[in-house]
Parts: sequence; C-alpha cells; structure tokens
Amino acid sequence: MKTISAFIMVGGVLLAQSSQAPNPTQQENTARMAAGSTPIYRISVVSRSTKAINYNHRSGSTKIDFRGTALLPEARGEAKVESKQGVIKIDARLEKLQPATKYGPEYLTYVMWAITPEGRATNVGEVLLNGTNSKLDATTELQTFGLIVTAEPYFAVTQPSDVVVMENFVRRDTTGTIEEVDAKYELLQRGQYTLNVNPADIKPVRLDPKVPLELYEARNAVQIARWTGAEHYAPETFLKAVQGLENGEGYLKGKGGKKPIGTVSREAVQMAEDARIITVKKIAEEQLANERQAGVDREMQAENSRVRAQSETDRVTRDAAAAQVAAGAEAERLRLEHARQIAASQAETDRITRDAAAAQASASAETDRLRVEQARQTAASQAEADRLKSESEMQLAATRAEAARVKTDSDAQVAAAQAEADRLKSEASVASSTAQLNIALAEKQKSEAESARAAAEAAQNAAQAETDKARLALQAAETQRTKSEAEKTELRAQLLTQFNAVLQTRDTARGLIVNMSDVLFDTGKYSLRPGAREKLAKVAGIVSGHPGLKLEVEGHTDSVGGNDYNQKLSEERGVAVRDYLTGQGMASASVTTKGFGETQPVATNDTAAGRQQNRRVEIVISGDIIGGAIGTPIAAK
Repeated sequence: MKTISAFIMVGGVLLAQSSQAPNPTQQENTARMAAGSTPIYRISVVSRSTKAINYNHRSGSTKIDFRGTALLPEARGEAKVESKQGVIKIDARLEKLQPATKYGPEYLTYVMWAITPEGRATNVGEVLLNGTNSKLDATTELQTFGLIVTAEPYFAVTQPSDVVVMENFVRRDTTGTIEEVDAKYELLQRGQYTLNVNPADIKPVRLDPKVPLELYEARNAVQIARWTGAEHYAPETFLKAVQGLENGEGYLKGKGGKKPIGTVSREAVQMAEDARIITVKKIAEEQLANERQAGVDREMQAENSRVRAQSETDRVTRDAAAAQVAAGAEAERLRLEHARQIAASQAETDRITRDAAAAQASASAETDRLRVEQARQTAASQAEADRLKSESEMQLAATRAEAARVKTDSDAQVAAAQAEADRLKSEASVASSTAQLNIALAEKQKSEAESARAAAEAAQNAAQAETDKARLALQAAETQRTKSEAEKTELRAQLLTQFNAVLQTRDTARGLIVNMSDVLFDTGKYSLRPGAREKLAKVAGIVSGHPGLKLEVEGHTDSVGGNDYNQKLSEERGVAVRDYLTGQGMASASVTTKGFGETQPVATNDTAAGRQQNRRVEIVISGDIIGGAIGTPIAAK
C-alpha cells in the first residue's frame, strides 16, 4: 500500500477570537425584521486544505493522527480506520479538547465530518467531551474521505461550520491508494446561525453539569430555528420541535432521568434542524423568485422606456418635418409676394417716368410755339413799323411809341410763356419726387420681405431645435441600450465565476461552456455518479435564477471502439445530463442535447491523457440576457 498525497480544499478560519465585530448582514437583518421584511440567509465559501485517504475496499485497518488547528493547537488524537465489506469503521480517540462554548454563544458541542473529494460533507457523529478527552466509534459508507472536527450548535447539523478545530493527518504507517484531489465545499461562517438576531439578545451559555447536554442542544436548536424564521416557513415541523423541547423540560423538572430527557431532546434537535433547513430553502426560493421578478420588471421597464423614447422620437421627427414644410411654403409665399410688390413698384415708377417725360415734352413744345409766335409777331410789328415809317415820318414818334408798347406786350408774353414752362418743369419735379417715394415704399416692402424671411429662418431654426431634441432622445435610448449591454456583460462574467466554482468553465463566442470530464460517469456507461449529480444540481440552481438562458448538452468520446458505439454513448451521456437537469426543475424546452461521438476531439487520441480529455460532456450556456445565443458569435451581436 502507498501513502496518500490527496488534498481537499475546504472552508475554514485561521485564528480564534473570543469576541467578534458586528456582522453587517446581522445588523441588516435586524432592521429588515423590524420592518416586517424577509430576513437574509447567506452561505459563504472559503478555502482550506487537509488530507484525504482512499481506504481500499476490504483492505484491513490503518491508523491516522488528528492535529489541532490554529483555533485549538494543543488538541491531538488518533483514529483506527478499518475497511470492511460495505462499510468503513472509525474508532477515534481525541485529547485536550476544550468546551465549544469558547467559540461563541451558539456553539455547544463538536461534530466529526467525513469530506469526499467532490466536497460533500457527511456528519459522522457527535464528539462528546469527558473532561478534555473524547471517544467516538462511527461508521461511514464512503471510501475516499478526509476527517475534520468542527464546533457546532448541536449534533444534528447538516453542514459544517468554519470553526474547524481538528483535522486528520497522514502518518508514515498510514496506508491507502495514492491519488491527488482538488475540491471545494461550503462552510457556514461563524455567526451564520445568529444572522437574524439583535446582538444584544445573544448571551453566553453556562452549562450546568446536572442538566444533560442534549437538553442544552435542544434549546439551542429550537432557538436557532426560531431566529431563522421556522415559525413562519415551517410551522408544523417547528411545532414538533418545540413540543419535544417542552417534553424534555418536563422530564428535567420532574426528575425523569437522563435517558428520557436525552431521547426527547435529540428528537427535538432533529426536528428543529429539519425546520431550519426547510426555512433556509424557502427563504432562498423567495429571494430567487423576487430576483427573477425584479429582472422581469427591469426588462419591462427598459422596453417601455425604449418604446416611449421611440414614439417621442417619431412624433418630434414628424413635427419637425411638418414645420420644415410649412416654413418652406411660407418662405415661398413671401418671396412671390415680394416679387409681386417689386414688379408693381417698378411699373408705377415707369408710369410716373413716362408721365414726367410727356409733361416735359409738352412744355418744350409750348415754348417752341410761343417762340415762333413771338417771331411772327415781331416780324409783323417790324412790317407795320416800316409801313408806318414809309407812310409818314410824321407819325414816327407815334409809331415808335406803339412799337415800344408792342415790344412791352411781347416781353410780357415771353415772361408768361417762361412762367408756364417753369410750372410744367415744377410738376415734372413733383412727379419725380412721387416716383422716389414709391421707390422708398418698394424698399420698405423689400425690408418687410426680409423680415418675413428672417421669421421663416427662425421657424426653421425652431424645427432644427426639435430635431436636435429628437436626436437627444435617440441618444438617451442608445445609452439605455448600452447600459443593458453592460449589464449583460456583467451577468456573463458573474455566471462564468459561479460556474467555474462548480465545474471547469470557459467563455467562448458560442457562450459559456461548462465541461464535465469522463470521471463523472461510470466507466463505459452513461449513468451519472453521485458527484456529477451534485454538480449538475448546482448548475441547475444557478441557471434557474436567470430565466432566458438556453442549454445545449453535447456528448463526446475518444476514438477507442467503433464509430456507432461511440456515437451512441455520446448521445446517451448527453441525454442523461439533460434528463437530470430537467428533473431539477429546468424547462425541457430550454435544454437540448446532441452527440458527436469521436468527431470533435480537443486533444490527441494517441495518449491516455488526451483520450481522457476527449471523453467529456460539454454544456453550452447562452441566451440574450448574457449577450449571445447558441451558435451566435458575440461580435455579431
């Protein structure tokens, strides 16, 4: 036989503390309970290393040592482990233990646990103190496991706390099969049992040696179940636990003896733990349902916002287009009106110019007529003067006087003609001034047309402002879409971390691919091993919390065996995984399966290691809520 070198990664703590800082979740739950809301119950996963041994079937007995952790360094012990047909017998002797109450008021006893390589913890039995020593004879159906001892509130707990005080240690003479294991399992952090309690209500417990420890554990179990909320979520089971505790208290008061007190107290502890587990499960289901509903509400709110933004954008676009068309029509009307007014003004100016030219031409013609008439009269006067001169020199003076008179009359007529010409010229000047006024009126009308054009431009600018408002609304919708994409990316990263905590997972263009190795199936078969079912249950739990995820289960084999055999085996393994997932509550429409046989190896089939990598089942997880669907690259979206 060879000494084992396997390691199991488990949750734990490093240093003991006599007092702790207030738990934020505990404070939050106190406020939530005061407000009538559902308290929060969280489980944290941390890591720790210890050694495990594969005790070969019916291989006889071997010995291992126990050593104290940093919480109880002086503790030590040993155990004889004997492998028999169908069972492993454990005979443990532990020394230098101290009362569990030193680690907190909720801890009363110690429990020994067997931890499998897959991280499953099994309660082997209660470690009862006789002074500072303890003896435990127990059995387990497990073959490969490590042993630890933790402080607990009562013996019937189903999950170890992180107060790990002892762990097994491989001796030189310890025998077993050499095998390396790397696994994780969940531990309840210190203070988890008192999350929903006001710290002032938690008081140290002083054990009376006259009172059986089982009764203290029953009191503790019932109180923890009550703190968890079992009265509301598991009333029937909790009532049975309370009745069992009351019976134990009655036996104690009536001095009925330790045996009947221990019997009813242990039954009360079991009922209280069952009530607590039911409560934690129902609270988790409520929180999951609330998270799902919140996700649906957020998606509906985002969709309604997008629809409203799109509707507002369409309305603004229509209004802007209508305003632009109206502004164009008004600008065209004003342009035509301006052109008509300019044409009318130009026609009036042309008319006045023609009238002034005609008046000036008439005045010039009248002046020429008067000039001719004057010349004619002058000639007649000269002729009459010559006649008179020739007729009689005697009448020369009279004739000259008459000529002077005639000349005076002629000058007066010439002055009158000149005055008439000046009047006509003045009228022409007035007509020219009127034309200038008409031109000024036309300029005013042109200015009014310019103002109308400016008003049209202002209307156009207002339409542009509406367009900009619509563009901002579109930008807001785009921002909302970008935020939605960021939330999808964040959810994708969160799911990658969660799946990696269960099984090896990688992020690809097809989606998140969870890999199940061949060791999770029975050799050459498609039946799932217990470890595989536990991991698939966790995967189903994670996926169920996010509606909209789709799963495609793909089976693969190595090249050993015929093509038909490998194809059938890959299909059967894919169907087995699908059936288990749907059996865990997942919708059958969201899980599909396909077998590829040996056609898609990820490593060479020439070596045993390569063939083991090729024997696998891959679960491709995708969906719009994480930014990708099966077979759709992320970049394409």
